[in-house]
Amino acid sequence: MVAGAELKAVHGQLKSAEEATPVNDKKVQALKERVVDVATVLQKKLETITPIVSFLLEQSVGVIKGHHADKSADKPNDNNESKKDK
Repeated sequence: MVAGAELKAVHGQLKSAEEATPVNDKKVQALKERVVDVATVLQKKLETITPIVSFLLEQSVGVIKGHHADKSADKPNDNNESKKDK
């Protein structure tokens, strides 16, 4: 998340530098390189964390489905009870 926030901040700085009058070409070039560096770090972090997030998502979905299945199995069928009462 820090890398994402930094990417957004550097991107904002770059946009401001490009819109400045007069444009400081060295500053713009340095910020462009910084954006690429931060994006590269962010990409590597996302490549590491994505499989973990996918695994956790699968596990949580399985738990939720299992819980709902258990609740459905434990719940008496209202239609059958009302027929017996008649």
